[in-house]
Amino acid sequence: MIKYALGMIEIVGLAAAIEAADTALKTANVELLGYEFSKGGGLVVVKIQGDVSAVNSAIKSAIVSAEKVNKVFSTTIIARPDEKLYKMVLTDETVGIEKSDYSNEKENQEEQNVESAENLLNDNSSNAEGIEQSLIIEELLDSKDEENNEDIEKRKSTCNICMDPKCSRKKGEPKNICIHHN
Repeated sequence: MIKYALGMIEIVGLAAAIEAADTALKTANVELLGYEFSKGGGLVVVKIQGDVSAVNSAIKSAIVSAEKVNKVFSTTIIARPDEKLYKMVLTDETVGIEKSDYSNEKENQEEQNVESAENLLNDNSSNAEGIEQSLIIEELLDSKDEENNEDIEKRKSTCNICMDPKCSRKKGEPKNICIHHN
């Protein structure tokens, strides 16, 4: 069973769809599955997934921002959709994410990269060249961990709306403190 909720917003025009997707991603902890052009009328469907409350707030804020650009045609939020439904949601026309393992793709790729680096480290450690390569690989793995920690600290100390390091707003503070807030 899928633990995420599925949210879709159908909008007239690509510019309004991009505005809606941007707002949805900045508003809540959701993942963009992609967008799809509907047949006729210039309609574009933006598809997101995340926790039910996050998808709900993301769709609500996306409606408000998209209506400033063009007409919002319809929206829907499906809590914990059946896995078979994703065959219908992630069609060949969906632009964005591949239809393969949609929810764990990024995590699996990172795990494979670390495993292959560790395997290379174990395979090459027997000879002199292998030792040199293993030191380089260890440094790369260590630097990746440091970068991840630095990224986490940066995200905590910057505005989660505009992501501008010059903005004095911190995550959790009112939106009107953001230097880019209208």
